[in-house]
Amino acid sequence: MVAVVVVLASLAGARWLAGCSFSGLLQSLARLAERPFRNAEFASLLVIGLLLRIGFSVIYMAPPQSDGAVYLSLADLFLRDAPYQDPRGDLAYWPPGYPMILAGFLAVLGKVSWILVISNCVFFILTALAVRSLALQLAGGLTARIAVTVIALWPNLILTTTGGAKELPALLFLTVSCVLFLKASRKQGPAPLAGIAAGIALGAASLIQPSFMLLPAAYAAHLLVQRARLMPAVVLLLSIALGMALAIAPWSLRNVAVLHKFVPIATNGGEVFYRANNPLATGGYIDRGEVDLFVYPEVERSALGFALGKQWIRENPGDFARLAGTKMALFQGDDAYGAYWCLKRALGIEGLHYAGYKVVSNLYWLLLWLTLLVLMLRRPAGERLSLGLSLLNLIYLYFFVIDSIFESGSRHHIPLAGVVAVLVGALLEAEACKKVRPEAQVRLMDVVQ
Repeated sequence: MVAVVVVLASLAGARWLAGCSFSGLLQSLARLAERPFRNAEFASLLVIGLLLRIGFSVIYMAPPQSDGAVYLSLADLFLRDAPYQDPRGDLAYWPPGYPMILAGFLAVLGKVSWILVISNCVFFILTALAVRSLALQLAGGLTARIAVTVIALWPNLILTTTGGAKELPALLFLTVSCVLFLKASRKQGPAPLAGIAAGIALGAASLIQPSFMLLPAAYAAHLLVQRARLMPAVVLLLSIALGMALAIAPWSLRNVAVLHKFVPIATNGGEVFYRANNPLATGGYIDRGEVDLFVYPEVERSALGFALGKQWIRENPGDFARLAGTKMALFQGDDAYGAYWCLKRALGIEGLHYAGYKVVSNLYWLLLWLTLLVLMLRRPAGERLSLGLSLLNLIYLYFFVIDSIFESGSRHHIPLAGVVAVLVGALLEAEACKKVRPEAQVRLMDVVQ
């Protein structure tokens, strides 16, 4: 009931705000759009973002919890060249991408207590670079300036700095893949090398989080909407598939060798699917489903999980539909993952102290979406997003749908922070330049005749 009230109030507020002029703000943004986004300004935003992350980590240094602790232990196995095996004895339950990356940091820096903070700060710097590149491809300097600022100041990303969240490197590789895909799709004729590079980045993201494996469907939908020529589009998609195969195949071959079954990345898919679709499912994380699958070997466990989950969906379509709505709300409705895991779970901080950080995190998230909604409502009838920006919508929709079927949670939208930041920046730039520099909208908006 509370969620319904919040949504209705937000829609009403957005409708009212859409009717306001904001002339002073828009004129200031238009003047800012005239200035190039220089490297010195970008560097200053990086410094601000790093200071916020390091400062928070100094005050609230938290030991790794839950998944973060497991990833660190698995990274240590890579470092020691020991067999990849979790404490339960499973050989491929945990996707290897994030532990591989952490092992690289451990190899360079040693087993320092700040390894997660350092790695997450590196992810922030690289993500900011990728977000700037994506924004400049799709729009202009104002979009890049706004998008990088949004990423640098994002409370949830700052509060996640002390933890072992695989979503932060996933955010990086997803953004890089988008940059490379757009670059490849805009070349005249086939661009297999750029496509392969986009596929490698997407393959790396898949090794971190296997749900990325089907993301080329969003790329294909973008090419279809763009009415791309058939052969170049096919070549591009095949090159992306090749790049993904190059990134994923070595681990798949390892799995065949140790499991004697073809498992592309991990064996956790079926178990997660069943936990998300069974009589005890809540939409979010639960420890076990009605049937305890952990009594089975991991390959059989995954296959049985998919079978039982599909059976429950067939037999309970109404419950599945209601649960899908709950999952969508969990995916979209909260942005306090960092506050919960760092402050409450790791450090035991509760009360107003914890509530304050949670409120700030969620207000920032709400402000971003309220801004997007207001800007969409201000667009004249017949005006639509440019095809480049439509790609970002397709990517967000892909993960929204995936989470309506599998297990959902607020942390699952963290990899989409770059997508959201660029959308906010691009729509603000389009609105600011609408009256001052109408020609600047050509890259941002298309007018439907």
